[in-house]
This record gives sequence, C-alpha cells and structure tokens, in this order.
Amino acid sequence: MAGALQGLRVVDFGQYLAGPLVAMILADNGAEVVRVDPPGGPRWQHQANAILQRGKRSIMLDLKAETDADVARAMVARADIVVENFRPGVMARLGLGPQAATAENRRLIYCSLPGFGSTDPRAAVAGWEDVVEAAASVYTAAGYQSVSMQTRGPGPSFNPLPIASTFAAFIATNSILAALLARRRSGLGQTIEVPLFDATFEALGYKIQKLPPGTPTSPFNLAQDNVYQCADGRWVYLVLATPTLWARFSHAFMDKAWFDTGLADNAALAADPALAHEAVRRLTVFFRTRKAEEWDHDVNAAGVPLTVCRTSQDWLHSQQARESECVIALDDPELGKTVQAGYCVQLSATPPHVRHARRALDRDRSSVLRELSELPLRQSQFGDESLSVALDGVRVIDVSQILAAPTSARILAEFGADVIKVNHPALPHFGVLHTNSGKRTALVDLARKEGQEIVLSLAQDADVFLQNFSRGTAERLGIGEADIRARRPDVVYASISAYGYKGPRGGFRGFEAIGQTITGMALRTADSTPRLQRLVLNDYATGQLGAMAILLGLYHRAVTGEGQHVSSALTAAGTYHQLPFMIDYAGRVWNEPTESNPKGWGPLDRLYETSDGWLYLAAPGKDGRSNVIACEGLEDLASPSQPIEEALTQRLRTLPADVWIDRLRRARVAAHRVMDLDSVVEDANARARGLVVVRDHPGIGPVRSAGPVPICSRTPARLSRPAPLPGADTEAVLREAGYGDRYMQLLRDGIVAERLRPGTHLWL
Repeated sequence: MAGALQGLRVVDFGQYLAGPLVAMILADNGAEVVRVDPPGGPRWQHQANAILQRGKRSIMLDLKAETDADVARAMVARADIVVENFRPGVMARLGLGPQAATAENRRLIYCSLPGFGSTDPRAAVAGWEDVVEAAASVYTAAGYQSVSMQTRGPGPSFNPLPIASTFAAFIATNSILAALLARRRSGLGQTIEVPLFDATFEALGYKIQKLPPGTPTSPFNLAQDNVYQCADGRWVYLVLATPTLWARFSHAFMDKAWFDTGLADNAALAADPALAHEAVRRLTVFFRTRKAEEWDHDVNAAGVPLTVCRTSQDWLHSQQARESECVIALDDPELGKTVQAGYCVQLSATPPHVRHARRALDRDRSSVLRELSELPLRQSQFGDESLSVALDGVRVIDVSQILAAPTSARILAEFGADVIKVNHPALPHFGVLHTNSGKRTALVDLARKEGQEIVLSLAQDADVFLQNFSRGTAERLGIGEADIRARRPDVVYASISAYGYKGPRGGFRGFEAIGQTITGMALRTADSTPRLQRLVLNDYATGQLGAMAILLGLYHRAVTGEGQHVSSALTAAGTYHQLPFMIDYAGRVWNEPTESNPKGWGPLDRLYETSDGWLYLAAPGKDGRSNVIACEGLEDLASPSQPIEEALTQRLRTLPADVWIDRLRRARVAAHRVMDLDSVVEDANARARGLVVVRDHPGIGPVRSAGPVPICSRTPARLSRPAPLPGADTEAVLREAGYGDRYMQLLRDGIVAERLRPGTHLWL
C-alpha cells in the first residue's frame, strides 16, 4: 500500500537526531526523501544512523562550494518540504535560508529545528542536546508524588535520553503535516521553526502549571504506582492510578486484613500519607512471594496495569514489540541484520513502510541530478493569503481520558480544530487544565444507551473521533470504529493505547509508567532499584504521536476522500525516546550510561560544578579538546598532570558559572548554566516568546501554563481558549447537536451533567 505522503518530495539537510528523525518519519509514511550529507558523511557517526537514514536516498554536497550549493538550491526549488537543524542564519548565509527558499518556491514548507530559536538571545549558542536540556531544567526538574519519580541524589542528574530532540522532531512533524493540510486549501507553503529548547516545554507539561493559592484539587495516593521486587529478584511496576484500579486490585489479591485496616480505601490513602506508606510496605512484602512473570500474568488478567521492568534489549526482542511494529527487522549495509525501532504510528489504509535500508553515502547522486532536469519547478497555481488556521473547519470528538490521548486533541485545537471533549461525569479527570486547553467540554454517561446515542449524533459531523479505551471497550459502549463510521463514513478514527491493539499485550491497560518500564527507560537510570524518568515523557510524547497519526489520516483523506483507523501507543513513545539505543545487531555493545546519577558522556561532554552552581560543557568533535584548553583560565591544562576530567572538575569550581560560560563560548565551546524549573518558567524570554502564559480560567482564576511551541509563518499554532471545568459546555454542545428540546430531561435523568458528580477525582 502507498503511504499517506506518497508523491511528496523532501530534502533533508538535517544532522544528528532531530532533523533526520523528522525526515525519517516522513519517509516511513511514503514521502520521497533525499538526504544531503557533507563530504565525509554524517557529522554524527553513530549506530542510530541505521534508523535515521533508512528509506532515504543519498547525495553528498559541500554547501560551501558554489557548484554544490547550486545543486542544493535546485533541489529545494523542486521540493515540497525542506528539513534542516543548523543554528539560525547558517542556511541563509549559504543562500538556502527559509525566506529565500520560500520566495523562490511558494509551495515549499521549510522546517528548521535549531537548538535555540532565531528570536532567542542564545541563538548563536551551539544547541547540543545536553546543553539545551541543561538550559531547560531537564536535569533538575523533580518528579511528581510517585515514590519512584523523585530527584536522584545531590546535584543535577544527566539524562542519556534525547528528550529535546525527540519532542522537537514530533512537534516539527506535526507542524509540517498541518502546513500540508493548509497548503491543500491555500496553495501556499510556509516556514516553520521548532527550536529544541522550546520543545522541552512540551515535555515539562503540567510542571509549568501554577494554580491560584488555595485552589482545590484532588490529592494523590502516594501508593498509587510503584516498583516492587519479586521472589526471583526481578522487578515489576504496578499502577493503581485510579480508585477503580485500586479497588479491582484489592478485591482480586488482598486479604481481609487489608480491608479491615483501611488499605483498600483509596480516598483514605490519599488523605493519609502514613497509611499510603504502610500500603507500600505491605505490597513490598506481598510481591516477594511470587516470581515476576507470574505477577505479570495474573495482575493484568485482573484488569490492573503491571509490567516486568525490562531492558531496552529485552524490548527489542519481545513478541509485543515485534507484533505491534514498534520494532522491525532490517538488513543494514554497515551493521548487517538489525532489530531496530519501528513505526511510531499505525494507519490502517496507509500503513508506514520502510522502502529500503540506509544507502551508502552519495549512492544516489546520478539519479538525483538527473531528476533536476526532469522534474518541474514547484509553482503555486493560486495563493490564498487569507488562510491563517491550518485545521479550520475540522471537528474532533474526543472521548479519551488521562493525559496522552487528550494531549493529541489539545494539539489539534492549537492548530485550529473545533474539539468537543466528552467524558463520563463520574470517571476520574487528570491534568484537565493543560490537556483540555482549547476544547469545549460535555459530560455524558456513556454507559447508558441514551448517552451513546448522543455521542453517535455528535460523530455525524465529526472529521476525527478519538478514544483511548482498552481493546474492545469502545465496541461494547457502541462507539467502536464501525459504529462511528456508520454515521460518518470518511471519519479518521483514532485509538491511543498502552501497547497498541496488536500482540499478546494488546488488550492490557497502561499508564505513563508502563511505557517506561517495559521499553527499558526505568532500568536505564537505575541504581539498585528501577526508577522512572522525572518528567511525564511518554504521555505527552504519545499525545504528539496520536496527533501525528490523525494529521496523516486527515491528509490522506484530503487527497483521496478516504477515512481510516489510526493509532499510536505509550510503548511507541518509549521506543522513540530511546532511539539512539534502540537497535541491536551482532557485536552490539550496550555501554550507554545507566548509573543513577551520571554526569555526562565523557570529560568534554558533561556536567561540572562551579563556585555558584552547575554548568553543562559540550565540546564534541576533533576540535573539542583544543577549544576547551584555549579557554581563558584553562590554558595550562594542555599538558595536565592529571586526567582532563579531574582537572576541569577542580578548576571550574574556582569561579562562578556565568564567568566560565562567557569564557567557554568565546573559545567556541558550548556551555550553559544548569537551570532549575522556577528560573526557566519565570524567565522573561520564555514569557515574551509565548512558551509560558498566564490565562484566566473560568471558575479558577489566573493559571500559569505552557504555551504552543511551533512558530509557523502562515498558520501558527494558536494560544487556544483556557480549558473550562468539565461539563461547562454541556448544554451548548447538546443544543447545537439538536437536543435542545430534550436537554432538561436528559439532565434530570443523569444522562448528561454540567459538573462532575460529588467525590469524582479531579486533578487540575
């Protein structure tokens, strides 16, 4: 089957991870991608190139040479999409910048992914992944209430995951897809900028949120999810994030004493931390009575999320990863037979597919040059300058819960879709203000036939229907794909799940921790105990992937008129967050950092303490060491009497961070102070650029939250309306759907509601 993006031409100037990842996703989904490498090949010589360069043709060009630059300009003039991730201004100096390129080719979508944005005061700083993450507080942001998500040890902790690049790539891909949809209507392309630093604000998510003092919100049960060691020494992660799951687990596995002492009462545990800690103690003893795989089978059979904590290598070779296509087998010309990260989204009518393994450097020069004389220039036949909203007129019905899937709909709302959020009035609500920004909200009892009919009526006018129930639940509720498609045949029906619906775990439930523990993330930063990432990475990334699947579905529908079923999963996000490591082959050495409080990759790429805080220093490449010792105050380290890491550790402690950072940057060494979360979100630059916003929320007051990340020249992601409290729009939504005459009766009968039922968990 052809991919959703068949017929589109992409020029990939990207290096390292973020840019190449965008182009790889486009290639997996049918686009014709030509990768442009400098003489000598990719600047990042890494095993991950077997993933990042798959499906692309290759040409080698020296963009500083006029003849090769002319070839590059000719390629851009015939392209639909350009991807690059140099520092702002670099491509412009080569005559290949976004303004010049889009002026020449008005249909072109030109996407830049610099470390720091063109309007950021740090635009000239080399945006290495780890420098960006230090600047964005990734190394210091503490975890939420979960016992296993707290800060590890004194000082900042280096994180080997490319969080900034992964989020930037997902956001950029979604921005490109939204721009393609806009181009279908306007005939015009645009420029897009997604700085890696800005993208980390999507990863920070609800951590940026600040409610007015005294705002009531449901408390956490500190025992709601945790890691437990079993009889065979292996670890399992148990998730009891809702009162329903806590009750289900208690009735299935616990004895009378558990109930007699109040440990089965989720509300009591949330109100009494001492009781919650006693629950953790009891569970710690309980899980040591059986082997991990036995617990995995029985607890999931009871409908409660649990997984054995596995390594990334385990995940790559698992049946679940293979059958869900999170992992694929591919013969690479350099590494041989590989098992590697597969597809981050699934589409029923246009499934992603790898055309071929990565090509040898410059292998496709002759065919690419020949095409330049055969392919026409991209000409815009018309140009509707008035279109300013990419998804104007697109309606989304979102019946999803928790964080991941609602994030997908929030992203669509930021691109202009009309999103109606439909939830049960007595089910828990999580992260409402952040994930439901830009949506209208209605409370409908989906367990009752009348409520199901209301949702089906809403679906008649929907372009997208989004749900994240466990496998089979939507069908039992009468809102499965066949039910919705009977009302709206061309709908894009989207499903977000823990594992994907295929494979032996396809029917299992899951939350953030499940995506981390089964894919190896929790063991990657383990000491004696598996630990989750400090940030809620999988939920928000899966939200991006869900939006990506939907946008691909909408684009395919715009071209063909055909709807389809699209999906993504927490495990796909967990796989892609670890993309540099998600490959196995004969001779593979698993040697990336795994200790609990590492400081970096090596002496010239790591965290260092100064006299007033920490900085991150990044001097990779052949000139890195010479640049460091050219720095004022470090010249005598050219012939150190001790290892360079020890010498730098001692010397950098003698002066403040800002002094060293200024000196290092003047020596062409990237460095940044390690920021804490409060400093990042209160920074005037972040406020001025809309990354942090304060809006009045009805019934709550002024709330600080994260703003949209991508900078799109024609159809920008918009700061949508503040999220209302659940049910605030129930009457308006139902009257609009033709239920005006029956509304009051539906309200009296409890079929619909304008506020959550008393006692329902509401985490703002």
